[in-house]
Amino acid sequence: MNSNNHEMWQLFDEHAGILELRGIKPSLPIRTKTISWQEFPEEVSLQPMFDNFTNTALEWDAAGYQVYGIFNSIAECFSGSNVTDKDIEARRYIFIDIDRAKKADCPATDAEVQHAIDLSHNIRRFMSECGWAEPLGIMSGNGVHLYYELNYAPNTPKLTEQIRALLQLLGDKFDNKHVKVDPGVYNASRITKVIGTTAKKGIESPGRPYRKVRILNAAGSYGARVPCFKTLLDATLTALGFDKESEDRPTTELATDRENALFMWSKPAPLTPRELALLKDQLNYIDPGCDYETWRNVVFAILSTGLSDAEDIARAWSEGSPQKFDESAFYTLINSYIEGRAGLDGSITRG
Repeated sequence: MNSNNHEMWQLFDEHAGILELRGIKPSLPIRTKTISWQEFPEEVSLQPMFDNFTNTALEWDAAGYQVYGIFNSIAECFSGSNVTDKDIEARRYIFIDIDRAKKADCPATDAEVQHAIDLSHNIRRFMSECGWAEPLGIMSGNGVHLYYELNYAPNTPKLTEQIRALLQLLGDKFDNKHVKVDPGVYNASRITKVIGTTAKKGIESPGRPYRKVRILNAAGSYGARVPCFKTLLDATLTALGFDKESEDRPTTELATDRENALFMWSKPAPLTPRELALLKDQLNYIDPGCDYETWRNVVFAILSTGLSDAEDIARAWSEGSPQKFDESAFYTLINSYIEGRAGLDGSITRG
């Protein structure tokens, strides 16, 4: 197996229990393949998984598909057909995508790719000054991908917001008329092109060829002194001028997003300790002094988890706004949920 494929395995987690591939080709349905260690119960190593992954990727590539994979760690309990953000257990990398400044439906020229490489060098120098080791650098076919190690950081809403802010601020600092940092690739289940396959954007022509996705540089190492990545990310955001106070002061829009995120905990199965920690983390970002409808929906979402101490969690969160907390209103809300007016099927009725 060639070195590109070996690096491909590293990018998509050499310790993974689950891998997912997607193949995209114009006018045809998207192809999805989930590969699990459970398919190879007699095997001691994960090698058969990666052989399956590699063979499928190269087969789809030869058939004219653009081939993508998910590089963050998928929860081993995943059993669906398409991985989403909530199925990501941990983030392995911060992903930075550098592409043409103007939207284009054709392959890039060599000069356009070089502009992306040049901008990537500027970002790498800045990140190095902030304390980051060299990223894994990949020529994506039409631009550059940089992968900065996060060492399996728990996939939390706060980390997602920080990565979103980082991409936006890097773009503000380094974008130029030729190329830019894509601010929209912050989500945990982001798919990226598989190394060793071909980027097939639009129709190739002289001077605008299809290119194989290839490695530009290997990732650096922190050696024995692995940093606290949370501290490193905080310091990098500060260096970019990130307003920490605005992060700690949720807007109505962000509060609504996080309120909506709580509804994924409305399920019959008991929450794991990690899920409970994520739930409580999300509550930290929702102002209990919000309007009545938002407060009611959040309390109902907490109660619908089925936790034995759900009422205590809802109370503790609500009491975070002593000016607005009302004991009578709280118990009236609890009773209305118990009586079934929040939805007889166990789901949340929002109105």
